[in-house]
Amino acid sequence: MELHEDHEIKPTDEELFPDDLNIHANVSTQLAIDQEKLKPKRTLGEQLPEWLKDFKDVFEPSNFDELPPHRSWDHAIDLTPDAPAYMKHKLYSMSLLYVSQ
Repeated sequence: MELHEDHEIKPTDEELFPDDLNIHANVSTQLAIDQEKLKPKRTLGEQLPEWLKDFKDVFEPSNFDELPPHRSWDHAIDLTPDAPAYMKHKLYSMSLLYVSQ
């Protein structure tokens, strides 16, 4: 995801269409993509639904720079001594883009 100067959050092309996917746009899809690029950029306030506008400060980029402070209710998750080092679970293959990073 990229955060633009006008606080608009959009996924990057690599996130939407990784190189290992074989995707081709037809003419109407390409026209829609081109039209979307011509639309004016919207501000953060314009993108937020009305019910979230009171919490606009939560979405400001400056809030993403650091973790919240420790609180009195923070707690550790202590595992039992005989807990396995790892757990068997289903593996999902990663795209070649992420594997190469």
